Order: sequence, then C-alpha cells, then structure tokens
Amino acid sequence: MKRYISLLLLAAMLTGTLFSCGNEADTAETSADTGAVTETVQETEEISYIDALPAADYAGATFRVHGANSLNGHEYATTLQFSIGETTGEPANDILFERTAYLENYYNVKFDEIIEPGNIDPGKVIANIQAGDAACDMFYSDIAWQGYNIVIKGGVYPVDMVEGIQLDKPYWASEITEALTIADSFYFPAGPISPRYYGSAYVLMFNRDIVEDMNLEDPYTLVQEGTWTIEKMMSMALQSYRDLDGNGTLDLNDQMGLGYEVLTPESFLMGCGYHYVENVNGSLKCMLDDENLITRIQWLCDQMQKEGIFWEGRSEFDYDPMLEAGQLLFANPCTFVLPVFREYEYDFGILPMPKESEMQENYISYAQPWVVSVPYVPVTNVGDTLAMTGVLIDAMAAYGYEKVRPVIYEDVICLKNTRDEASARIVDMIFDTITIDAAVCVGLDGFYSELQQLFCHKLGQQGITSLYAAHKESVEAFFVKLEEQFREMRATLESSN
Repeated sequence: MKRYISLLLLAAMLTGTLFSCGNEADTAETSADTGAVTETVQETEEISYIDALPAADYAGATFRVHGANSLNGHEYATTLQFSIGETTGEPANDILFERTAYLENYYNVKFDEIIEPGNIDPGKVIANIQAGDAACDMFYSDIAWQGYNIVIKGGVYPVDMVEGIQLDKPYWASEITEALTIADSFYFPAGPISPRYYGSAYVLMFNRDIVEDMNLEDPYTLVQEGTWTIEKMMSMALQSYRDLDGNGTLDLNDQMGLGYEVLTPESFLMGCGYHYVENVNGSLKCMLDDENLITRIQWLCDQMQKEGIFWEGRSEFDYDPMLEAGQLLFANPCTFVLPVFREYEYDFGILPMPKESEMQENYISYAQPWVVSVPYVPVTNVGDTLAMTGVLIDAMAAYGYEKVRPVIYEDVICLKNTRDEASARIVDMIFDTITIDAAVCVGLDGFYSELQQLFCHKLGQQGITSLYAAHKESVEAFFVKLEEQFREMRATLESSN
C-alpha cells in the first residue's frame, strides 16, 4: 500500500525527491554545530485493514449488488464497479475479482453482482424501492445527480443506520463526510470501495513541449518548492498565448494558455482552500459573504476574459482537436479520462490544482461528484440482511484501500496513463487531500447553475456580489427546508424500525 508523504528536506535536497510513493517519512536534521544535513528515516507501522476485518459467517447468504461499469459511454479501469466475473489479465478487473472471491470465502457469502449496461436510472430505482421491491441489498451511484435524487426521496438509509460501516477508518473520505453531513445525517460514504473514486479528481495537464519551447518555469519544480500557486499558473497561461496564424484574432488556429470546462473554476477555488458551501456547526452555510472568496472569484473571472484563456463551450473554438493537436498549455481533465492523453503525440505532465499562496499547507483536489461512486443501502433492506450489508460494505472499502488502491495507482494511473515518474507521483499524492462541495450536490435552489454560468455563458456580465445578493434569501431558506426534510426522513426511518 503506497501513500504520499511529504519529504521535509532542505531546499538543496528537493529536486527529484519531494514526492514519495513509499511508506516511509524522510526528515532532515541540521547540526547546530556544523550545519551539516543528515537524513533521518522514520519507519511507520504497516496496518492491515484486511487482517482487522470482523469475523462473521453468513451461512452462504446472497449479497446482491447493483451498479454499472461504464460512465456516460466510457469504460476505463477507473469507471469499473465490478469484475466481469473472471480474471482477464487486466489489473483493475482482476483485483476486483480477487476482492469478491476473498470476501465470499472469508464471510461464507455469495456475491450476486448485477451490472447495468449503462448508468443506473434513479427514477426506476426509486419506483422499485417505493413498490417494496427488495431486488438488491446495495447499489452504486454518484453523489450529485442519481444518488442525491434517490436520497432526497427517502429511498436509502443514512450511513449511521447501517451498522458495520466504520466512517472513522482512513479508507473513507473524511472531508467528504464533513462536507455532506446534513442535519446530522450522512448518506454518501466515498472512498476506494469503487475504483471510480480514483477516477474522480481534477488535475491540470500541461504541455511539456510548450513549456520547453517558450522557456517557461518548470511546473514540477514549482510544485516541489511549494510555489505552484493560482497566480503563477495563470501568469504562465497568459504568457503562452500565441497568434500562430498571424491574423490578429484569437481563434482555433492559435496556441492557448488554458482551455477550461464548466467545473474548472470551482476546482481552482477549492484548490485555493475555498468552498461555496461549508458545514458550520452541523448546518450548511453559503460562504459567498466571505470577502476573500469574493475577491478570488472576481479575480478568476477577470483572468478568464483575457486572451489565451477560453471556455470549451465557446462557439468559435473546438476544444478537443486543439487539445489533441497540442495547442493548449494547460487543460483540466478528470483522472478517469487520462487514458485519452496517452494517445497524444506531444509530451505532457500532470499537476495538482495550484494553491492560493505559498503559505497554503497542501495542494487540494476536487472530486468530481458525478464520477465518485458510493454505496447506497435501500430502505427495503432489513433485518439480518441489513446487518450483513454494513459489514460487507466496510470490508469492500477496506480491501479496496489496501489492495485495489495500489493496483489503480501503480498499474492504471501512475504508470500506464502518465509518461514520467514525477507526474505519477503527483497523481499518487492527489487523493490524500481530496474534497467536494455541497453546492454541486444539493443544487442551492437553482443558484448553483448561475454560479457556473458566471464563468461561462455570462462571463464578464455580472459580479458575484450582486448575483449572490439576488439569491441569498432563497438559498438560506433552501438550507432550512433541506435540513427539515433530512430530519423528517430520519424520523420516518427511526419510527419504522
């Protein structure tokens, strides 16, 4: 099991050593008398979460799991939920097969894995649950659309009502738990129970040929030194714009600094440590009264109106061919589509979202909530089956963290989909600081879409202060109503059990 740990070395020792995929923490000590640098290695105890799984014998019971292996027509290693039922030589498929076989043997249980040919239909799932259909014990779905719509209809249990799921363990994403706890209820346990967790992070792809040709600063060095900031990134993007066809007009024949999609702005903002919505003392609060956030949003809007920065939906540009042709310095893909970059002719590297300033402690990643897949337990699951389900879900996540995670990192993301070891190590570290925002998941009574348009169709047409002022009252009322609804759902479940 490999985990990124920062190396606390002096600047002279940084190059090529900052990122570690190992299980050791390297520190440096300086002698007060001689000034010599000595390296100290601190061993960390290896913990096996698989060995610590609780023992149980389910006497050959069937555990029925429902989900899909493709995502919006794409099927990569990081869109899988299940193996195909046999080993194939593909590492991601085979480790999922091994997980099922191990847990079947350990718990004396039979997994019945129902694979949808496409995304699950939330309307169909809700109709089945409301009809009392107990056809599955657990199903996979996303957070922001399918899953949330099933949750809000009262179709699934909050996690604490499914005994056996241990959210305090490191194989569950604690930041997502905190962000999406609503009225003391949490429904979205995210983590390595599915490889999609490792396909969900936004990263920055950079064109190494452009960096070299234009003699720009090396982004890897900036990351290593802790100086990879949002302003540094945008400055490099603006420097790299070139009117290649010489017609004096910004068009699809030019070299661009940054091509961005609709979720890129919030991935930048979260990388800077901000959220649109935060959980404050157990209640959701919109943070758009925060002057620092307002300033950063407005700055970002200003930057995105400059030459060389463009939104992929802009009509006069064809984003994908420009990306494939190597005309972009920076692009902002989700990790699940990294295989696409493997086909490109130019050299690229992968970077974390930039910090707001050098004072920020960590690089922070944004998990795309339509990609993250979490286990939901329908309210039709009751009695002994419910108790078994919680134990098995937790075991799947523990096995995923310990066994599936290294396969996805080393064989799928770090090695196969990147062209250099530095990028591989950066991808490895990204999931230690992954976060999400409640705004994209719950919708903010329609306001969230307007936030997105601030950087897209309505870029430069409206300021964030006036936009939020027009919606503040309705957003606050929405939160009150949402929390009441979540309390009612819990009360209904508690009264029926």
